[in-house]
Amino acid sequence: MNENDETPQAAVGLEEALRQMNEEGCPPDGFHMMFFSTQFELTETCPTNILLKKITTTYNCDDTLKRQVFKLPKGEDVISYEFAWFGEFDELQETMESIDKIVNDNFHSMLNEGIFTEPPKARVQFLVESPINAHPKE
Repeated sequence: MNENDETPQAAVGLEEALRQMNEEGCPPDGFHMMFFSTQFELTETCPTNILLKKITTTYNCDDTLKRQVFKLPKGEDVISYEFAWFGEFDELQETMESIDKIVNDNFHSMLNEGIFTEPPKARVQFLVESPINAHPKE
């Protein structure tokens, strides 16, 4: 694709994206998930904190769970929770899909219970280690 081409690329499913990355010689080593909302709390009893602690413990990535506060110009605080999972390429799709289902099911329940008035935002990205000298500076 031309870097100056502003034509949006067609969306591809997770399975296809992983297949393409693997064929291109850049299979991901893991993924990073980030969730953010003005309705999260910076407490140990925050429902999102409890949920993500359970997930990251189950998937052996509890040491990567982090949270941050971002100040918005309107004076609101946005709190983010994020974690990274690293593992075998063959386990990546199933792990991502399983975690995504658990998170979405729980966030949906929290919406129904009135814990949230709107769904939290989310961002997911693949993590790929690249060799140090993959793009040497000239």
